[in-house]
Amino acid sequence: MTPNVWSYYSLQSPSGYDPMNLNNYSNFFQKELNNNKEGGSSRYSEIDNYHADNLGEANVKYLLALNYNNIDKISLDGNKLNYKININDWKEVYRYQTVSVLENTKFKKRLEVINDSQAIISNVFYSPNKITLDVNSDNSNSLLILRDTWYPGWFATINGEKINIDKYLNIYRQINLNQGKNHIEFYYQPKTFTIGLYLSLIGAISWIIIYFKNKNKIL
Repeated sequence: MTPNVWSYYSLQSPSGYDPMNLNNYSNFFQKELNNNKEGGSSRYSEIDNYHADNLGEANVKYLLALNYNNIDKISLDGNKLNYKININDWKEVYRYQTVSVLENTKFKKRLEVINDSQAIISNVFYSPNKITLDVNSDNSNSLLILRDTWYPGWFATINGEKINIDKYLNIYRQINLNQGKNHIEFYYQPKTFTIGLYLSLIGAISWIIIYFKNKNKIL
């Protein structure tokens, strides 16, 4: 589907939203997902490689695929998929006319705990500017991976204490977990917002002072 369709339906794609495309992510997309070792950046990215492992690492669970007949024409009774799709890694779970929905057998979840296979993730709340969850881990060396783009302005706390957000694969977010119960909060608070807020307050206060100083003159 075209890039400007996804956000309207609250869907997510590794190709990103038109025209938002971060340079680091664009390079990751081209090198790791499209197997283009030269990387590069453009207005938006298009998937040209359907490697289940790489797309699974990018949190891609489903793929829309067209069905072709024996002469490579899109057909209602077509039984062939794009030659780049390995049918051993993708399982058809739904079909409507010429389109099949394929499930990625190598899919990795958006939230994943590494170094503790028994860790339990619960109470997940997700919004564009804030994410909260609870993780119970028995391992002091466990890591939480959030497959959302790392970007300046995002902060994290565990049990109310601020912690560093590291990079996973140089694009996603990663934090170190404590042994035991972890209440985690990611929140977006860019410096530009804080600066803008202070400037607005200064402007409003200045306007009020000027108004009252000149009130009698105006009357």
